[in-house]
Amino acid sequence: MPARSGYVTFSELFDRQPTKEELNDTLKGLSAFNTVLLTSRLNTMLWHSMLSQNPQDTNSISDFQSWFAENLFDDDTQQRIRARLGARDPELRRVCIPLQLLNIIRLALSIAEGDDKARPDSSQPHTYQLGAASLMVNDLLVTPEEKENLKKGSKDDRRKQLMLQLLAPTEVSKPTPLRNLFFRSYATYRIVLRDPLLIGRIKKECGGLDVEQDFEKLLGITLMGWMSLVFGVQVVLLTRTQEEFVNKPETFLLNRKTLLQNSNLSQNQIDGFFDLLSMSFDELRIEVRKDDRQVDERFDLVPFKSKPLFITAPDTYACIDFGLFAEKLHTGPYFLLSNKLPKNERGKVFKAWGFLFEAYVNWLLRSLHGRNSAVFYPDIDPNP
Repeated sequence: MPARSGYVTFSELFDRQPTKEELNDTLKGLSAFNTVLLTSRLNTMLWHSMLSQNPQDTNSISDFQSWFAENLFDDDTQQRIRARLGARDPELRRVCIPLQLLNIIRLALSIAEGDDKARPDSSQPHTYQLGAASLMVNDLLVTPEEKENLKKGSKDDRRKQLMLQLLAPTEVSKPTPLRNLFFRSYATYRIVLRDPLLIGRIKKECGGLDVEQDFEKLLGITLMGWMSLVFGVQVVLLTRTQEEFVNKPETFLLNRKTLLQNSNLSQNQIDGFFDLLSMSFDELRIEVRKDDRQVDERFDLVPFKSKPLFITAPDTYACIDFGLFAEKLHTGPYFLLSNKLPKNERGKVFKAWGFLFEAYVNWLLRSLHGRNSAVFYPDIDPNP
């Protein structure tokens, strides 16, 4: 079982609570584009440190957390970390987490307006500004009211409050493991969706929808082709090493013309894949600045979930969050197919995915063997 870990905050190092206004002032003077680009690189490195199986990256989580502190914090902050945390393993008290970096990206897109000289990737004072902002974000991930709720009531009440507050951060920081996503997507789309009875049921009850055929017709790529591209990008990023990300910053960028040179898919299909999952920097900025989403801004990840890549140069992309991109392996086809249909027809896709998920669960339970096997009798006749 992995060790439990917490994160380091600005307040525990400087003995005062930062304000939202202070955080905004710290980020406002930075170059928006270069801040988003650098933070996307940091987020890719963070995810790589948590997922890499490369033998060179045995202690990658601790190594990355130490590297982050050494490179983004000024001398005073580093001294405070050593004084307060001592020799504690950086993996157990992390200075960098995914939700923190996503909030930095969101805020930089919203408010940063510095010129090209205010680049945190090349100007040390601005690098330290970004580091300070990252610690402030960690404090502001929990509201004063939420902190108070952890002190009130019985032990059971406090435990429930803690569980409730951890739901959203945990969902972002620890999504479905990649191997589970790969198995689930392959079983769903390659095995279960090929069942003639299920295909017939979906066609009959979902307005003639044929998931596989309609997906290929509307998006110009097969379901398996789509999954192979998502998986291919994952492999490209995960087979890098932390040393490469540190010494060759451009390593984290994705060039759609050179990324998959030996693919059986056409370049038009590869280009279409990247077009569907990306926005330009200006488009991303407009999307983040919309104020019509009635959600807690700390967890407002909708723009990044729908388009987890952004264009940095012609044919070149940065991944904003690897975890959100990885989810496209399973949920991507549903949203893509739904968005390609008129609004009044999207309900049939929702209904079809309900049937597909039910069939997947039935298949999964029937496939179990051994001591923990199960027999499942669905109470719905697939041929009513």
